[in-house]
Amino acid sequence: PAIADLLVELFGDIYTRPNLDFKERELITLASLLTLGGCEAQLKVHTNAALNVGIAPEQIVEICTHCIPYAGFPRVLNALFTVKAVFEERNIL
Repeated sequence: PAIADLLVELFGDIYTRPNLDFKERELITLASLLTLGGCEAQLKVHTNAALNVGIAPEQIVEICTHCIPYAGFPRVLNALFTVKAVFEERNIL
């Protein structure tokens, strides 16, 4: 419970800061999670969040493509498999 409270407090503080809207925050989050690698569960959550705030599926794929030279093919492919699974769950394809 203490960790859950800490996470809510941290993310509440981060997501309520001014100067970035929800779309911009989700674009940054997707790129960050992809680049870190090994964050497929969180990437799934934030792919859904990105779609929910109006980011187009094509933009999500383009984020992945843009990260190839920075994160490398293995991380991008893992991210794309996660993104594809979300798209399939939501009948986007």
